[in-house]
Amino acid sequence: MFPWQQNGSQVPATAPAAPVFAPPTAAPTPAPAARSVYANIDKEEVGGDFGRTLVAGEYLLKIAAVKEQVSKKKANAIYFIVEFELLGSNVAGYRGAMDPNNTTGKGELVSWVVDMGQMSSKRNVKQFFLEVKRSIAAVAPADWLTALQGAGFDVNYDNVSEQEVLFAKGPTQPLAGIPIMCTCKVEPTKSGGQFTKHYYAAVDASLNRLPSAQR
Repeated sequence: MFPWQQNGSQVPATAPAAPVFAPPTAAPTPAPAARSVYANIDKEEVGGDFGRTLVAGEYLLKIAAVKEQVSKKKANAIYFIVEFELLGSNVAGYRGAMDPNNTTGKGELVSWVVDMGQMSSKRNVKQFFLEVKRSIAAVAPADWLTALQGAGFDVNYDNVSEQEVLFAKGPTQPLAGIPIMCTCKVEPTKSGGQFTKHYYAAVDASLNRLPSAQR
């Protein structure tokens, strides 16, 4: 078990009691004849959105899932998505698993979303995977490294292949549980706007930042 997988004393001694919901006292009100603003609500999809994103600051994250999603609103748009459990942060309002006042032992779920139609998208995804490889090499046990190598995910290869990305977002989710550092900075766009840039960095066995060749 890795350090970031241990909840330790942060786990409460007893789980909180489940909320009690009283059953309805009457049958649901029939739908009105006139259509309201809630018309066709039954056809809406719940979930599947990107979730909470990161703002400027520093974060210690644990990979929860690597995904790909086709946009429902933007034609031909494909998003590369990484969901993380937040372990710690210097940003107020973000609940990390390691926060002293967090008695659940669980951090909130945050997401990094990359529009693969943007010019910098592949470069950003590649930088992320290079730092993930360095984190794996630093903290993963030997049998895990061997299994990844055997599956074609070469931790010692200082590059990233298309096959490695496809493997990472596949059904086995081989990167789930790996910790990574992220520094977010607000930077200007060419059109005069702003966006939040994510800079990833590997960790060592003590969950400290390692020097990064990408910096």
